Amino acid sequence: MSFVKKRAGCVDEEIDRGNNVATPYFREKVGKCLGRVGRIFLRTVDIDAPPLFSRTNLYVEASKEDLVGAPNSGTFLGKNRRSGRPSGTTDEAVEGIRVLHLIDSTNTGGVQTLLKVLFETQKNNKDIFLYALRRAPVILRVEHENYRIAKLTGKISSALGIFAVYVLIKKQQISILHCHQIKSQLMGALLKVFFFKNLKIVFHEHGPILSDTPHNFVFRFYVPFCKFCKRHFDLFIGVSKVTKQEMISKAGIPSRKILVMYNCVNLENFKNALSSQARKDGRERLGIRRDEYVIGLVGRLAKIKGFEYLIAALPLLGFKYKAVIVGHGPERENLEELAVNEGVASNVIFLGYRDYLPTIYPIFDVLVAPSLSESFGLMAIEAQAAGVPAIVSSVGGLPEVVSDGENGLVVPPRDVGAIAEKLIALRHDPSLGHKLIQNGLENAARFGVDDYIRKLEKAYSSLI
Repeated sequence: MSFVKKRAGCVDEEIDRGNNVATPYFREKVGKCLGRVGRIFLRTVDIDAPPLFSRTNLYVEASKEDLVGAPNSGTFLGKNRRSGRPSGTTDEAVEGIRVLHLIDSTNTGGVQTLLKVLFETQKNNKDIFLYALRRAPVILRVEHENYRIAKLTGKISSALGIFAVYVLIKKQQISILHCHQIKSQLMGALLKVFFFKNLKIVFHEHGPILSDTPHNFVFRFYVPFCKFCKRHFDLFIGVSKVTKQEMISKAGIPSRKILVMYNCVNLENFKNALSSQARKDGRERLGIRRDEYVIGLVGRLAKIKGFEYLIAALPLLGFKYKAVIVGHGPERENLEELAVNEGVASNVIFLGYRDYLPTIYPIFDVLVAPSLSESFGLMAIEAQAAGVPAIVSSVGGLPEVVSDGENGLVVPPRDVGAIAEKLIALRHDPSLGHKLIQNGLENAARFGVDDYIRKLEKAYSSLI
């Protein structure tokens, strides 16, 4: 089905609604608007961050050719970021594949932690960019020149972000748009359909597809959205095998379009965590005695993390301990109240958010991840890399990375008794702890960032 749009002084343009593709006329007119507003919106980025996108040459008036057309066909204002040579009107000045990663906000979580590792490992790579659509109360710090944060807060920032992303794609000659979260993925779909038909788009599934609540957001919007995306996105990445299976079964995404890539850690950051001095210093800072067994929990304080089940298990332990909870989130007050009601408040330490965990893990004798849903479980791998045994629940992708009795211990979700039983066994059996630590270190070596980057670059190359 189609219609003809008439406008004085313009050639009649046909928009093919059946294929949901905008015509060059539509893209040109809206593209001009997006470009102009986008350059203004980019002025709102965090002035404390490196000044890549705030340089004057990104705000000078661009020509018509810069604002419309294919993403790699226009002239890039300024200099090539790698060679320093003035850019011409061809692609010869662009070296390598240029990738823009989008995240919904600076809030801390597995997505942001992964990108922090990737970008800080590649500090000298000028062809990768990271843009956060919204500034959250807690700001993720990433040491990379091409990391930018929208200065606005609230929902309007995410909505207006499309203007900034449009300009970044044009000015930085982006080849691949890598979308990591729901709003980013929606924005990627809109940009692909209406403005950048030749832009390659990657849909990175970090876990929402795993929800098993029949009437929640996932089933009402997200799954239908994924079904729509399978026609417009060029590659899907799942963080575990179970995530891939859910993408196939719920959204009908072809298996051939899905690449499983387990999340990664920078193993170099955890080398010092294995020293006894790091353990001693960390415990002294928190006032923890030598005879106290330290139980660690790391993650966002949300219902889905199941932290309340660990707190409920603490009264069942028959030895001296301290529970150290690292993270922030909406459930903190409820968890603090639960600790008081269970009579264990004096043994629970809420550390809040910490942006560098390799100095925190050495404090722990064991990490517990009692999650109700988990697409991968990065905290378990980080703990293993730091020489800390992990107890995890048997949900999502956790059993794929932790083998019960070999490199960790696995318990059923919501099972307070099982959590207490595993903690008691580990506390009183040093040989078991030693076995889990050694096997855990070997297991963590499979998730190094260098191998992850090589695999990701290979995937990108296959799209171009």
